[in-house]
Amino acid sequence: MNGEELEWSGWEDEWRRVDAGPVEPSLGRRVQSRSRLLAVWVAAEMAIAAIAVMVLTWLAVTSPLAADRIAMGALAVVCMTTAIFALWNWRGTWRPADASQRAFLDVSLLRCHRLRRATNSGWWLLAVEVVCFVPWIAARSGATGAGAGTYVGAYVWLTAFVVAAIVFLIAVRRWADREEAAIRYLAASLDASA
Repeated sequence: MNGEELEWSGWEDEWRRVDAGPVEPSLGRRVQSRSRLLAVWVAAEMAIAAIAVMVLTWLAVTSPLAADRIAMGALAVVCMTTAIFALWNWRGTWRPADASQRAFLDVSLLRCHRLRRATNSGWWLLAVEVVCFVPWIAARSGATGAGAGTYVGAYVWLTAFVVAAIVFLIAVRRWADREEAAIRYLAASLDASA
């Protein structure tokens, strides 16, 4: 504006020095531990999605029943979409932006937020699966001439799966809430000691 170049890099360096104190060891250990947990979580998500997509695609391609082809094909697409969403959701959460306490706290809080987002999407995924499986069980039982026992048994299995998924989603959400509370408490104690 006045012809002078601004020294952005100098300002950035000064800003980083303000918060460049050593990271509290308990915070560093927590972030490192949660980084390993996140890596295992994402690897498990991707492995489950890859196996599910392969199995569902194989079933959709090889089944002579139209109900199987439609339901399994739809579920394969849902699994691929969910895996892509999961990768997108975890972006920027792998490591702190720098070695400052603020960056360690920020990445910890971001992970909690993203885990809550993952559980919210888990509810949608569960709903889509139920919407696919309920009519599929009826259509498949009718097409194959399965008896009432098979028909009821399939819905019992679906109900057990849904209950287990609900328990899992609630447990993960509560863990994320407890984790965030612990991070906020640690941040407050670090601020009080500074």
